[in-house]
Amino acid sequence: MKSVIHKILSITMAVLVFLTTTSFMMDAHFCGQSLVDLALFQHAESCGMDHEKPANTCDENITKSDCCSDVQFMNEGQDEAPAAYASLSLDQQLFIVSFIYTYHHLFEGLERNFIPFKDYTPPFLIRDFQKIQETYII
Repeated sequence: MKSVIHKILSITMAVLVFLTTTSFMMDAHFCGQSLVDLALFQHAESCGMDHEKPANTCDENITKSDCCSDVQFMNEGQDEAPAAYASLSLDQQLFIVSFIYTYHHLFEGLERNFIPFKDYTPPFLIRDFQKIQETYII
């Protein structure tokens, strides 16, 4: 039981460190109010409704409004995970150490199933006295 809890805690801490130190980019392409494409770690593809520049100089005065937009979300990860134990007060450090110690020893002794009467045989019944005297446990 203890080894399972230790494995779960170590995996949780590894995932937490991985997520806080990883940089990623998410790119979204909207056409009007609707989401057309969403891409992680790369640019989103266009829906094909982007307006090209007109070839003639006569058409430059007539421009249509572009309904498409690109939105980019970036998460800059940390280079180093700082150790924050130096900034904790003595009371906070004592609380953390006592919490970890009590949580570590919380499930101690639950792995073994102790039955105190397993070596004794039940008494031999000659008659069923409850049925004879009609006394039943309800």
